[in-house]
Amino acid sequence: MKIMTKTLLIALLFSANTILAQTFISAVSQFQTSDDCEMTLLDGTVIKGKFGSAMINNEYLSSISLKDADGNKHKHKAEEVKELKIKMGFLAKMDAANEGSSSISEAFQTDYNEIINREYIIYRQALLPKKKDKYRLMQLVNPGFDSRIQVFDHPGGKESKGIGGITGGKEKSYLVVVDGQKSVTVKKGDYKKLFGDIYQDCPAFTEVVGDQKIKFWDMAAHVFAYDQLCSGENQ
Repeated sequence: MKIMTKTLLIALLFSANTILAQTFISAVSQFQTSDDCEMTLLDGTVIKGKFGSAMINNEYLSSISLKDADGNKHKHKAEEVKELKIKMGFLAKMDAANEGSSSISEAFQTDYNEIINREYIIYRQALLPKKKDKYRLMQLVNPGFDSRIQVFDHPGGKESKGIGGITGGKEKSYLVVVDGQKSVTVKKGDYKKLFGDIYQDCPAFTEVVGDQKIKFWDMAAHVFAYDQLCSGENQ
């Protein structure tokens, strides 16, 4: 991803009249199977094949097995897997579109082109919050701006209410991993309090945010700006 200048980030991301809103992608609500999967292990081994089976504990993926082109079965627990990519088929894209537009107001904000053109559902290994050494594969919702902060879907997390009180608006919580640490549950009501813990040790980011009011709905823009300003030589 091309690195933006600090001035451009301020103009695009934090202007009161901005028309460019960085957002997280819509997660799928149910685990989707596919004949086109790719699993990367911690040792760098890459396994490509068809979905075989999966173990899901408390809505989190704890193990996965693939069958390669030779018919060999490869089963691995979450603690052995760095990343899992599952090709998105029609049903998966319908699921993502439905999750992103389950209220009238959300329907107008959902980027359907992004969903249609998205190739894979991506899962990454992370430690569950408040659980010692409990690894799971979690669904990434900020691909492309995830070099330091990874934001994951929070299964069972609450959503805002849509028009007329219909449940199914914006996500009100995410699981966040900073620099490979244990995941933290970030809820709408706690975002301001956790802000300093999430975005730390980066004066350039602090300067960009300035005295802007901290809003949970701006979280994707914050993560994007942090990724642009605080990764590698950009710190």
